[in-house]
Amino acid sequence: MGFTVYQMDVKTAFLYGKVKLEIYLSQPPSFIDSDHPEHVNRFDKALYGIHQAPRAWYATLTEHLLSHGYTRCIIDQTLFLKRVDDDMILVQIYVDDIIFGSTSEKLCKEFESVMKKKYEMSSLGEMTTFLGLQVPQNSEGILIHQRKYVTDMLIKFGMQDYHSKVAPMKERPVLTSDEHGSKVDQTHYRSMTGR
Repeated sequence: MGFTVYQMDVKTAFLYGKVKLEIYLSQPPSFIDSDHPEHVNRFDKALYGIHQAPRAWYATLTEHLLSHGYTRCIIDQTLFLKRVDDDMILVQIYVDDIIFGSTSEKLCKEFESVMKKKYEMSSLGEMTTFLGLQVPQNSEGILIHQRKYVTDMLIKFGMQDYHSKVAPMKERPVLTSDEHGSKVDQTHYRSMTGR
């Protein structure tokens, strides 16, 4: 039983969300109505930048998926599941990016169709990268790694030609200051270890 993971992107996702609170915005300086300069604009849809936008988008999307037979995971509210006979499809939402995979190619095509009927979507095909992770897929399974990130960090710090060496030392050594040693750039060191 194969399992391939695909990726989709929702275009202008937050505009699909409907806000439940009354939100007003003063007229932008370049669009002031000269007949009614004291009027304000009322939002009926979520826009990027307002605090309610992500929540409104998730609520709209959740309602859509639930109405098509998906159930929401109790632990991860952005993970949805649908079972049809012996097959299942998993759908993971990350803001306006959607990754989904199924034991049935038919369920994947149905999911794409359901989403494209309601939202303007881009199908990105089989997932190869997601949030900076490389995701190669083959008949043996799915591997997730950060080879590119590690390579970029080694190049950034000039360590791409270094090789690992075993350096045995005590588990909790007592370190003393080297009064005659050269100074170390602590910011550079912390930046290296932080990454």
